[in-house]
Amino acid sequence: MAKRRTTSKSKGPQIDLSILRQGEIWSIVLILIGVVTLLSLFSAGQGRITQWWTTQLRVLVGGGVLVLSLLLIGFGVWGVLRSIDRMQEVPWYRPAGALLFFLVLVTILHMDGSISNSQALVMAKNGDGGGIVGYALSETLISGLGYT
Repeated sequence: MAKRRTTSKSKGPQIDLSILRQGEIWSIVLILIGVVTLLSLFSAGQGRITQWWTTQLRVLVGGGVLVLSLLLIGFGVWGVLRSIDRMQEVPWYRPAGALLFFLVLVTILHMDGSISNSQALVMAKNGDGGGIVGYALSETLISGLGYT
């Protein structure tokens, strides 16, 4: 008697993305998030999702939301160009410097000598100044170094 041939069940298509492709996908996601954020900041009428998104970002970084969206687009473009070898290797301290610039910006946006600590927290929760990030960084600086 002939032996029956067994067939294994097909597991479906296997997706094996290389590290390079994963980097490209994340870079494109960053660009899309940055563009949607930028467009929703300047649009007259916002939907529920974009209104919620911009409100959350304003609470998080306050007036730095515009710079944040530009940084997201910039980091995304940098990642895409790097992955397709159209750009020279950028040292690690350049993107770190851009991030540090952003953090200093939201800290400065939130530091105002004429307001108290409780007013600064209310201001951060309303999405003014540097938002929660600016509040946390400015309060850390003020408590550590003092304020003159």
